Amino acid sequence: MFEDHFTVLQGGTLTNPKVISKHLRPVTTALHKLDLDDSLVRALPMALARKLESRGSFDEIAVNYAMTALQNRRSKAEEDVMAKQEDLKGSEDTFERSTAQYKDAMEDHDASIEGVGQAEGRKKELVGYLKQAEKNLANHDSTIAQVASTSKKLEKELNGFQGVIRTFSELVERDAVEKKTVEESSEPTEESSIPEVEDASGFVGGAQYQNDRGDPFGQFDDSEA
Repeated sequence: MFEDHFTVLQGGTLTNPKVISKHLRPVTTALHKLDLDDSLVRALPMALARKLESRGSFDEIAVNYAMTALQNRRSKAEEDVMAKQEDLKGSEDTFERSTAQYKDAMEDHDASIEGVGQAEGRKKELVGYLKQAEKNLANHDSTIAQVASTSKKLEKELNGFQGVIRTFSELVERDAVEKKTVEESSEPTEESSIPEVEDASGFVGGAQYQNDRGDPFGQFDDSEA
C-alpha cells in the first residue's frame, strides 16, 4: 500500500482528480486505523492532492507525519510478518517433529500389532501344547491304571505260583521222609541178616548144622569112621 498509493501521491505529479481519489482512499483508510493527530489526518488528503510545488509548510508537515506513521506501521507490520514467519517456522518445526513422532508412533503401533499377532500365535501354540499335555496325562493315567491292574493280576498269579511251590515243596519233603522211612525199615540188622529157616542143606536158624564130626553136609558116614 505504501509504494502503490502513498509514494505516488507524495511525488505530487498527479493531476487527474479520479486517479488522486483512487490512491487517497486506501491511504486515508490506513491512517484512520492508526493513533494519529486528527488535524493532520484531515489535512493530509488535501496536501497529497496538491502538486509538489503548491504545497505549503503545513502540507509538508502533514505529509511527512503521515509518511513516518505509515513507515512505522510498515516496519511494525514487517516485524509482525517476520515474527509470524518465525512462529510459522517454529510451527513447521513442531509439525515436522510431531510428524516424526507420529511416524514413530505408527511404527510402534504396527510393531505392537505385529507383536500382538505373534503373541496370539504363540498363545494358540501354547494352548495346543496344553491340550496335548492333557491328552498325554490322560493316556498316562490310563497306562498307570492298566499297569496297576496288570500288577494285581501278576501278584495274584505270583501268590498262586508260590502256593504251588509250597505244595510241591511239601510233597517233595514228604516223599523224602517216606523214602527215608522205607530205607530205614528195609535195612537188615545183625540178628536178622540170616533167615532163621531149616532146609535140607542142614542150616537151622541161620547157622550151618554140623554133625559131631564136623561135617556140615553129612557127607561122611559115621560107620566109615
